[in-house]
Amino acid sequence: MKNLFLFLLSLFPLMMLLNLFMHNKSMLLMLLSLEMLSLSMILLFTMMNFIIETYNMMCLIILLSIGACEASMGLCILVSMVRFTGSDYTLSLNLSKC
Repeated sequence: MKNLFLFLLSLFPLMMLLNLFMHNKSMLLMLLSLEMLSLSMILLFTMMNFIIETYNMMCLIILLSIGACEASMGLCILVSMVRFTGSDYTLSLNLSKC
């Protein structure tokens, strides 16, 4: 039963990666997919710690801090993109203007 639960939890980050690649037109949807990916990785490592009974929480703290930094940088990029282009669509970005 534990192995099946761990297998299903390991499929969740793969589904979030697939979701990230499918919804690449809007920056907001991409950021939400990345956030769900980081949350699913935190959940996966938490359950692995409880199943294996190692209780190594340092990896979880590192993942939480990386997830917080990712969210703040993504929000900063999203706000800057909406201010300059007027929308959050990635197709409206033109790299020749940079």
